[in-house]
Amino acid sequence: MRTRGPGHADTKQRILEVARKLVIKQGHANLSLRAVAREAGFSAPSLYEYFASKDEIVATIAGEIAASLRRALHEAATEAKDPRAALLAIGLAYVAWARKHPQDFLLMFSRLPSRRRALTAAPPSESPYQIVVAAVTQAHEAGVITGKPQRREHIAYALWAAVHGMAMLQLTHLAGFDADFATADKAAVEALIAGFGA
Repeated sequence: MRTRGPGHADTKQRILEVARKLVIKQGHANLSLRAVAREAGFSAPSLYEYFASKDEIVATIAGEIAASLRRALHEAATEAKDPRAALLAIGLAYVAWARKHPQDFLLMFSRLPSRRRALTAAPPSESPYQIVVAAVTQAHEAGVITGKPQRREHIAYALWAAVHGMAMLQLTHLAGFDADFATADKAAVEALIAGFGA
């Protein structure tokens, strides 16, 4: 086993970069350690010094993708003028990120299960969903969302599920469909937010 110093970390990152390019090009189901090793300039057995399996490589890539989505949602929430606008901005940023990074989006949600296993546990701080929950909490405190505090989790889930469905449809079943999705998405999310205040 090689010494796990800076060189080890650099090599791991190189392997991840190669694997990510292959996943985007071929899909995660077709990724092979042999192909990753060949493209990275290693022998296939040597990859096991850095990753235990193909699944570990894919899961690590998915974690990096989740961080990218979280940054996009955080930026959208931070730039919004008020809590209501933040909910809308987060929803539209989610769909926009998915459309900009379609392979990353599909990879993350097909290979990265939630680390949160129950409602009694708080969302991990690194989770994109945590941004949604925080925005819903602020909107509730500002009166944009009504009802008991326990309702916040239901609303965060509803908002996430709605925009996720929009993104998934646009990337799969409705790919190439001629429609003004931006306008439709905005109207749908605005109506959803309005309903939260009912």
